[in-house]
Amino acid sequence: MALPPLGRRQRLALRYAGIVLGTLVVFVFALQATFPYDRVRDKVIEELSPSYDVSIGSVDRGIMPGSVTFKSVTLTSRPAKAGDVASVLFVDSIHVDLGILSLIGMTASVDLDVKIGAGRIKGNVSLPKFGRAGFKIDVVGTDLPGRDIPLSTWGMPPVIGKLDATIDLSVPITKTKSGREMRDWSKADGDISLGCTACAFGDGKTKLKPLLKNRSQQALVADGIEFGKLSIDSLAIEAKFTPAVGEPDAHSSGYKPGKFDVTKFELKSRDGELHVDYSMTLAPELDESEVAGCLRFNVSENLLKTEEGKKTYASVTTSGAEKRADGLFHIKLSHHLKDMQRLNLECGPNAKPTPGSDEGSGPRGVMRPTIHPMPEPPVAKPSVEAKPEPKPAEPPKPAEITKPAKPEGSAVNPEGSAAAAPEGSAEAQPEQPGQQIQ
Repeated sequence: MALPPLGRRQRLALRYAGIVLGTLVVFVFALQATFPYDRVRDKVIEELSPSYDVSIGSVDRGIMPGSVTFKSVTLTSRPAKAGDVASVLFVDSIHVDLGILSLIGMTASVDLDVKIGAGRIKGNVSLPKFGRAGFKIDVVGTDLPGRDIPLSTWGMPPVIGKLDATIDLSVPITKTKSGREMRDWSKADGDISLGCTACAFGDGKTKLKPLLKNRSQQALVADGIEFGKLSIDSLAIEAKFTPAVGEPDAHSSGYKPGKFDVTKFELKSRDGELHVDYSMTLAPELDESEVAGCLRFNVSENLLKTEEGKKTYASVTTSGAEKRADGLFHIKLSHHLKDMQRLNLECGPNAKPTPGSDEGSGPRGVMRPTIHPMPEPPVAKPSVEAKPEPKPAEPPKPAEITKPAKPEGSAVNPEGSAAAAPEGSAEAQPEQPGQQIQ
C-alpha cells in the first residue's frame, strides 16, 4: 500500500528537522574531535597531587562522542614521613564513556573499563545533578592483583594473589543546619564484597607498621615489625550499608540510624584463623561513625618450622592481646572511626556481659563498653587524733559526821568532826572538764 504524498508543510518540517539533527550530529562529533582532553588529564593530576604523584602516558580520544582512554597511568603515594615506603599502582588503561543522553537529565553518567595487569574493573559511576545530589558507584572487579592495592598506606603488608570485588553503593548529599552541602553517609545504601582464592597476606619482606594513637608506642614500632607471610586458602567478605530512616532531630520513635555491618567473614587458612565482627552506627561524616567490633585470631605453631614463619608467629602472638578461654586472642574495637580504639578485652559471641549492663546488646554479640560510676574520694583523716572529752568528775560527797569515842592523840576536833583540808589544796578542788591533745 503506497503512502499518500506529503504536503508542502510536512516536507518543510522534515527538512528543518533533518537540518537540526544533522547540525547536532556535526556539533557533537566536532566537539569530540576538539575537546581539550589534555586539560582534563592535567586537572586529574592536580586533584590527586596532595596524596599521589600521578603520571599519564597518553590520552586517546575515541570516535564516539564522550569516549576517551587514558593509558599507562601510574599513581605513587606520598609518604607521610621520611622512611615510609611509597606504594605504586600501575594501571594499563582507563577507558571512559560519557553518556551524552544522560546529560539531558542533569546526570553525569560515566562507564568505566579499567585494566590492571590481568585484572579488570568494569562498571558505572553516575553523578545526579552533576554531583550536587550525591554519587552512585556500581562496579565489578575480577582478577585484580592484590600486590597493586596500596595497603601500605595503612601500614599493612601487601596481599599476594588475585582478588575479586564488587561495589554497589550510593551516597546522597544533604544540607546541614548551617546550609553547607555534604555527603551524608548516614543515608548510604548498598553492598560491597571482597574475596580471593589461594592468596597470601604479606610477602616476607614488607614490615607491619601499625598506626597507633599513643606517640610513645608509635615510636617503638616506627621501623616496623618483622612480618612473614600468612597463606590463605579462601577469603570471602560481605558488608551492607543500611540507610537511616527518618530524621534524628524529629525525635520520632520510628527513627532508625544508618548502619554498616559486615554480614559475612569466612577465612580458611592452614596458618591460623581469624573471626571478625564489625558494625558501625553511621554518622553524616564517615569518620564520626561509632564502631563496635571484635577481632578473634590465632596462628598455628606450624609456622615455627621456618624462619619466615617465626617472624609471623612472633608478630601475631605479641600484638598485646590476651589469649582467652576459647584459645584465641581478642581485640575489642570501639569509639569513633577516626580514632578507633583497640582494647585488650574479651569480646565476641561467648563473652559474658556484666549483670545489669548493656553488654552483649551490640550486633552479633559485640559488647558495648560498660560505664561504671566513679568512686567517691576518701575523706582525709586528721594527722592528730583527738581523744574524747572526759566527763567532769563528780564532787566528793561530804563525809558523814559521826561521834566516835575520843581516842587519845586523835586528830578529831572537839566537836567530833573530821579535820577539814586546808583551803587551796588539790583535794579540796573538784576536777574541771577539758580536752587532752596528744
